[in-house]
Amino acid sequence: MKLDYKEIGRRIAHRRKQLGLKQATVEEMADIGEKYLSCIERATSTPSTEVLMRLAIALDTTPDEFLVGTVRQQDEAWRDVAELLGRAIAGSHWSVAKDSKSLITRNAATFRFVEEGKYRMVYGMACSPREGEPISGDTCTVQTGLPGQVIMSLSDGMGSGRSASEDSEKVIELTQRLLETGFSARSALKLVNTVLLLAGTEQNPATIDLCCIDLGTGVLEAMKLGAVPTFILGREGVEFLEAGGLPMGIVQNAEPVLMSRKMWDGEKIIMISDGILEAMPGEHKEETFMEFVSNLSGGNPQELAEQILAFASGLSDGGVVDDCTVLVGTVLERG
Repeated sequence: MKLDYKEIGRRIAHRRKQLGLKQATVEEMADIGEKYLSCIERATSTPSTEVLMRLAIALDTTPDEFLVGTVRQQDEAWRDVAELLGRAIAGSHWSVAKDSKSLITRNAATFRFVEEGKYRMVYGMACSPREGEPISGDTCTVQTGLPGQVIMSLSDGMGSGRSASEDSEKVIELTQRLLETGFSARSALKLVNTVLLLAGTEQNPATIDLCCIDLGTGVLEAMKLGAVPTFILGREGVEFLEAGGLPMGIVQNAEPVLMSRKMWDGEKIIMISDGILEAMPGEHKEETFMEFVSNLSGGNPQELAEQILAFASGLSDGGVVDDCTVLVGTVLERG
């Protein structure tokens, strides 16, 4: 087999950049001459087998990755290992943790797998800024990287436009960081509230709405500070989880309201900002919204989110009077 040294150099450079290493650092780790790696990557020098082995060790991979590009087969290798774990522990589903090592090499190493759980989530989102504003003051995200759970988050900044957007983004970003470091959702919200109070006039109040879904049990825990109700489209119709209270950053000892519910296969979680609810006609806006949701046809979460946004936008004759955001998640049992 004739070796393509241009391709080998490209693969070495790609792996080095993937690890965020400079050429001089790798040269020192592999104990090769100064500027030699640059020549290899540009295919102006031909590396020996020994040099390729040294580079593979320095870059935490195998020479095969450089010679034939086996890195593209790593996903298949992980799936095989995960499947073996599932067979060994009957009735379980496993995947490699996102913070684990990503390459199987000849070097001894520890790899971490996480159980995927009985359920999985699919989701969709749709948003529209207030009429005349370039961006929405709402921020929503879905965190899927936490072990055994998915967290849907929605924050509504005070007012609209760029300033409100920055406020809600800060709330979501700080909450996510706390959750990723191991804080419970309740503790995270209380800490974020304290941070906003300390920030004073630099940070305007913002609502926060969290839905934490345990993928092992299917239990939903919803926590709110100043947010509008969360709606559940379930087997027996539409229900809502409601919590009053002030937005974050107003009172010191704000307590997030915790609500819990078991979710079943195919049931949907619908999170909205107050712009959606305020667009509903009549005095009993929650009931109007529930009636509309109950008559929605099937479809995936993205289609449902877009239908809800279109309905709310169509009710505003003079244009959308507030930022409108819809976040929909469907709980599905693994087959």
